[in-house]
Amino acid sequence: MRKYIFINIFLALFLFSGCSTSGEPQYEEIRAAEFGIVVKSQGLRIKDSGIGRQIGATIGSLLGSFVGEDKVTNTLAILGGSIAGGYIGAEIGKADANELTINLDEGDSLMLITKNLDIVVGDRVEIIRDGDNSAQINKIDY
Repeated sequence: MRKYIFINIFLALFLFSGCSTSGEPQYEEIRAAEFGIVVKSQGLRIKDSGIGRQIGATIGSLLGSFVGEDKVTNTLAILGGSIAGGYIGAEIGKADANELTINLDEGDSLMLITKNLDIVVGDRVEIIRDGDNSAQINKIDY
């Protein structure tokens, strides 16, 4: 029984060791800001990035390791716990988002997806770009 607990803890640490990233911008990065008006907004639901599923599966298998009296039932409980935990984690990880169409001040149009639900049609926004990707969108209050 203890062997399974240590194996699950080791697997959890191994899986999550690659998940830590530094979200701070580097000084060498060049970012550009653009401004525009939101002309269209459509609500949508975005999928989990995979982290919720991994966390749920790990917790489910860890909890499943405490169930069962012999090797077969313990293995089945671990498997069932990881499947159930993965499903629950993926469902929790889904999020509401908006698909925005923005008319930029330069005359171009831009369409992007954001989790910022406070931005609506008619809002003036600032889009901070990191290369070809938009890194951040902010609503500008008058």
